[in-house]
Amino acid sequence: MKNHILIITLIFVGLVFSTLAQTAQNYYVSVSYAKLRQRPTADAEAKRTLKQYDNLIVLQKVENEWLKVSYDLDTGYILANQVCLGKAIYHTYYVRTGAQCRDGSSSSSTGSGTCSHHGGVAYWLTNKKTSIEILKD
Repeated sequence: MKNHILIITLIFVGLVFSTLAQTAQNYYVSVSYAKLRQRPTADAEAKRTLKQYDNLIVLQKVENEWLKVSYDLDTGYILANQVCLGKAIYHTYYVRTGAQCRDGSSSSSTGSGTCSHHGGVAYWLTNKKTSIEILKD
């Protein structure tokens, strides 16, 4: 009898996880910021503020244009018109903007020969750049 109950329980748990895996989809916040709320109403307390391109998983569509979502091990509700289907991937890279020469002078050049009359390049001056790629499911 105990084996039958265990088997039925395992089947039920497997079906629940299988259904969640099929319905859960990747979305990202498409507006500047959005509130993750405790209940699916505009006057519900906000649990946290999400920023544009934060990734989340939609667990369920709820009444009145709300979605139940998972974000960073937290679950809450967000308006459907504040998210888009897909996953936002950040790419960070650096662009040379000049050089600091070994003799203390600086240059706006970024290629070979920069600081050649000043003892060579001590280090490159750079700007950090970020691009965002949206992957569709």
